[in-house]
Amino acid sequence: MKKVMLVDDEILIRENIRDCIPWEQEGFAYCGDAPDGEVALPLIDQHVPDILITDIKMPFMNGLELSRIVRDKYPEMKIIILSGHDEFEYAREALRLGVEDYCLKPVSAADIIKLLHEVSCKIDRQRQERERLEKLANRLAAQRDGSGGSAGGAERTVSAGVAMDGGTGVAGTAAAVVAPSHVHMDRQRFISFLKVGVPAEADSFIREYLSPLHRIDWSAASYGRYVLNDLTVECWQAARELLRSPELTTEENQRFTQALAEVRSSEDAVRYLLLVAEQFWTWRSQAAGRYSDQLREIKSFIDAHIGNDKLSLQDAAAHVRMSPSHLSKVFAQETGETFIEYVMQMRIRKAMELLLSTNDKTYEVAFKVGYNDAHYFSGVFRKATGMTPRDFRKRGVTGREQHVER
Repeated sequence: MKKVMLVDDEILIRENIRDCIPWEQEGFAYCGDAPDGEVALPLIDQHVPDILITDIKMPFMNGLELSRIVRDKYPEMKIIILSGHDEFEYAREALRLGVEDYCLKPVSAADIIKLLHEVSCKIDRQRQERERLEKLANRLAAQRDGSGGSAGGAERTVSAGVAMDGGTGVAGTAAAVVAPSHVHMDRQRFISFLKVGVPAEADSFIREYLSPLHRIDWSAASYGRYVLNDLTVECWQAARELLRSPELTTEENQRFTQALAEVRSSEDAVRYLLLVAEQFWTWRSQAAGRYSDQLREIKSFIDAHIGNDKLSLQDAAAHVRMSPSHLSKVFAQETGETFIEYVMQMRIRKAMELLLSTNDKTYEVAFKVGYNDAHYFSGVFRKATGMTPRDFRKRGVTGREQHVER
């Protein structure tokens, strides 16, 4: 039974999540909650939950700061962020930290239960994989000891090929696998970087990511290559799930197999993961147009409901039959701005049109573009355009000439 802890500064949210989910019935143990990261840390040390659910904006220590500490101290703990802030930089930083998911409030109990089960399955798979690696290392160590210290027997048992589809692989060179007990490679963190990272950041990120392996003797032992192989498999699986990427061609597969077999140093490992990142980003770029129809439909939906002050990500997601969290990620990835940022921008543009083409008063314009508070609307308009609605109308600046700041 997986242990779950919740951190949120809103007591009603904590109580609703705690009381509305049948924890034991769903296979989880609710081990406590806290109003901020500072209070949560000693509780986390005490209970060591398998899954941590945390808000972002909290007093004393926010969710991102808490996530950084938890990732360093408990790298196997899974983190889910629930936030009322659909801001791209928050989501991007959260994914860079390797959190499992970034979900926007409000979320239903059913949504949380579904997410918890998905994360629980991932924990089970990773534990099984870790046990497999440990058994393999122990078996190879026994074979090495039984052959008088020679690794010859072990050398024939481990393939360094790049496996595809969880099992199809091309055999490459192999050597003794030695799994240092202190080494933990967070594959989810690397994949999260591939989802939102850019090539300019790749070299520095990969060097820092591989730092736990800096003591590996790459030329004498194949544990490092084995880790790279498993990471590659995970990346290809993520690409198929997230980007619907095609299978590698035989030539591409051979290229990665050869590149992996030639890794004999930390620099070689960096170059190899740069190659993996380049391939992932090629698929990511190719996938950019796959959501174009849905994005057009969403933008039309926003335009049609721009006067609705309750227009939300959840409404748009339901309209195109996507989950809110998935739509949030897709929208930010494909447009470079969050859903809320886009809606605000469209509201301001529509307000500019109305100010220039009608005699509506400011409060009437505000109401037509989804703001019930005219004073708040004027503040948002001024922040976006650099002038008040009245000044904008007086100057007669057209929407085409006026730049809306993001």
